[in-house]
Amino acid sequence: MHFLTRLPCLRPRTAFAANRRGTVALEFALLAIPFFVFVLGTMEVGYDFYVQAALTEAVHVAARSVQVGTSQGSATGAAEVSWVTSAVCPALGGRLNCSQLYVSVSSIPSGSGQNYYTYLTAHPASLTAMTSSSDSVCTGGATQMMLLRAYYLSPTFLGMLVPSWSQVSPTSGGSRVHVSYAATGFVNEYFSGGETGC
Repeated sequence: MHFLTRLPCLRPRTAFAANRRGTVALEFALLAIPFFVFVLGTMEVGYDFYVQAALTEAVHVAARSVQVGTSQGSATGAAEVSWVTSAVCPALGGRLNCSQLYVSVSSIPSGSGQNYYTYLTAHPASLTAMTSSSDSVCTGGATQMMLLRAYYLSPTFLGMLVPSWSQVSPTSGGSRVHVSYAATGFVNEYFSGGETGC
């Protein structure tokens, strides 16, 4: 036995085994960071798909309440925030923060060719304008063409690594958010009353 351990050809194998244990630790350190970034990124993409689906549903529910006239007289001026809270936020599913939701409802002027896409192209939705406006909801009158737009600001992990995936939040300086957007156009049904001048 003593003779075998003294053979010079066996010494490199022992040294190699010790080095291999260090190699495994080094490989894990190099692969762990990309792996965790991939897992967290996958979770965030899934969350963003969920937010987009919930926001689209909320926009359609809110648009229907405007279209049939149930929101008339309750979504202007100081009542706008309460209207968003009562008519739009419940449709988000209860898992999203309503304070990160920004909604705009406006009529499409008759001079715009009465076309949603033409109007959207000429008047793109501005997140900065919607987050700073105190009165961006006007439910219009009967048979008026309307456009409802909504933004939702989600916290982002990928935004720190991929700047094109996010943008700087207009409501909290410096932090980056992922912005989800949904819009729908519709024509108000026949109902009495309604808002004019919007």
